[in-house]
Amino acid sequence: MTDRRDDQGFAVATQSVAGGPGARRNRSRRLAVLLVVGLSLALIGIGLLGPRLTERPNFDVAYFATPTPRDSPSPSPTPTRLGPTATPEITPLPPVTRPDDAPPLTGELLVLNGSIQRLDLATGRLTDVQASTPWQDAVYATRDGVVCVCIENGFDDRGGVRTVRLVRTAGGATVSSDIGAYRSSADAAPDTIDPAIDIVIDAGHRFGILSVASRVRTGWRVVARAFDARTGTSGPDVPVGTIALPALPAGSPGPSPSEPIEGGVPPDSIWLDGPHVRLSPDGRSAIVWATAQRFTDEGAQAASRGAWALHVAADGTVEGAAPAVDLGALTFSCAGTAFVADDRFAAVCPGSGFGDPSAPPRWTIHTFDADGRSVGGAIELPDPGGYGYGEPLVDTTNGRLYLWDPVELRVVRVDLEAGAVASAVFDPAASAADGVTTGGAARSTTWRDADSSVQQLVFESIAGSPDGARLYAVGFRPDVSSDVFRQKSFGVFVVDPATLALVQHWAPVSSDVAVTTMTDGRVVVGAQPTMNAEGDQVPWQASLTIRDPTDGRVLVRFGQLGTDMPPMLVGP
Repeated sequence: MTDRRDDQGFAVATQSVAGGPGARRNRSRRLAVLLVVGLSLALIGIGLLGPRLTERPNFDVAYFATPTPRDSPSPSPTPTRLGPTATPEITPLPPVTRPDDAPPLTGELLVLNGSIQRLDLATGRLTDVQASTPWQDAVYATRDGVVCVCIENGFDDRGGVRTVRLVRTAGGATVSSDIGAYRSSADAAPDTIDPAIDIVIDAGHRFGILSVASRVRTGWRVVARAFDARTGTSGPDVPVGTIALPALPAGSPGPSPSEPIEGGVPPDSIWLDGPHVRLSPDGRSAIVWATAQRFTDEGAQAASRGAWALHVAADGTVEGAAPAVDLGALTFSCAGTAFVADDRFAAVCPGSGFGDPSAPPRWTIHTFDADGRSVGGAIELPDPGGYGYGEPLVDTTNGRLYLWDPVELRVVRVDLEAGAVASAVFDPAASAADGVTTGGAARSTTWRDADSSVQQLVFESIAGSPDGARLYAVGFRPDVSSDVFRQKSFGVFVVDPATLALVQHWAPVSSDVAVTTMTDGRVVVGAQPTMNAEGDQVPWQASLTIRDPTDGRVLVRFGQLGTDMPPMLVGP
């Protein structure tokens, strides 16, 4: 593959992998973040499922380095004749590279890359469309443009205020409408986000729900507000519940007397994970939950939790909330959470995960009905490696979850109706492998991820084809044997979801860490900056590679998409 520019050339071969040639806690809090793939990359310790931290996350792009399967070279510059005293250098990736026989693609993609940007598929040029903050705002594409439910952080003479605003951009024109404004509390601990907000939009983009947790002196007050996702018109805040400030166990050491006191504990040791909100596929039920944590310097800690089921009218109006007592027992580490059917909610939990934190480490799935009542017992999952599973991919039509461990290369399918679990582990050098199970999906597939409409600290490492016939997953392996972080990419594993057979394995061309699919089936692989497929440090920017879904051949690669992280596609 060579760039169609006179001054740059790259030789890139798409080959078979099987033998072708070629953070101690800041005293402010501890957050256990599941790397679920997580994909969370420049800002990523990958969030939702993966190993959880015991401290506030410190996002580091290098965490997401990715490498190449063996015998699979990454793009390299065309050799140039050098003088006897010249020093060879690695050339930055060109804006666009494509095979010699491939015509330029037409059209554009919307990507979230620090802001919402339009990527021209013919030229690789990025054009700003709308300001937006990743991992804070909810962004989605419409037929004629893009919508951002954006949160603006500001101050006035009364203090901090967070304004939620619907911004719609279409045909070069931008229209905005305020959904609501929420003031920061004087009781909030320094350096914390207050109020905390999560956002969910229904599948038809008709309405959305805000879940808002505001600090009060005794804990947090949680409310929900419905809004029209087309106009921004909103209803009133509906009281959901409260989360009490956790009380430390009797006899726990108190704070240092030299520090400010709030409820007997230094303010910077109080933290809220949440609120989180999820909406059922039919849009008639929602679940809201949050976990409060307190810590002392000596290590004493306590937590309090709250979970509620929301009843939602057909027009999206929140009609009321009721405690979801069983679901409230989830620990904060259960971050792989999603509705898998209209009346089934699932949580993927690492470690002890559910209830007793002293229980032996294990990975389990717990299911609940739409009112948050426990349904059946825990479903045991195969133990992953130290990296853990990424964010689940959900098939809501068939009530199934697919999990992927991108380091151990293990895929797991869970049929929640039957409680059946099937899994397969792939050799990083294999180009194909037999299946381990039979019985495909009985109905067509509808894919969802396990996030709210705000993508929380995660880049998906597994995606499904629009027709449900294939899974695509990126694999990589960190190298901890040297002082310089390296992470070798194993490229893309193509899996039959019915049998869990490995049907193809595509060699990487960059430091692949994220994968998604376009509506026409083409596969988009995101690669982090500063590293090639072998994990070597190189002066490359983040890139996106579009591959043909039938054989993995590279259709085009866009190589100059920023220095922070791979851009995320803005989906419908």
